[in-house]
Amino acid sequence: MKVTYGESSCFTVGNAAMMLKDYLNQHDLSLKGFADQCGLSAPTILRARDGITMPSRRTLKAIVSATKGAVTIQDLIRVETKGYDG
Repeated sequence: MKVTYGESSCFTVGNAAMMLKDYLNQHDLSLKGFADQCGLSAPTILRARDGITMPSRRTLKAIVSATKGAVTIQDLIRVETKGYDG
């Protein structure tokens, strides 16, 4: 899923959400169980895991904290810049 902001930047959500899915599987956590650990709702975790929406700053921080950094912000969101030569 791509959410575009402006002409030059693109945020890709969910490419590394597989990392969150893997984390949940490795730790035998349900969406509800992990959501409770994060202080978030299960639907919020589902949307972050599956890359359905751009996670809020609060959601990102909660996931990183609950996973003790095993899942990072960069794992959940990849920023691509189009047409920028640096």
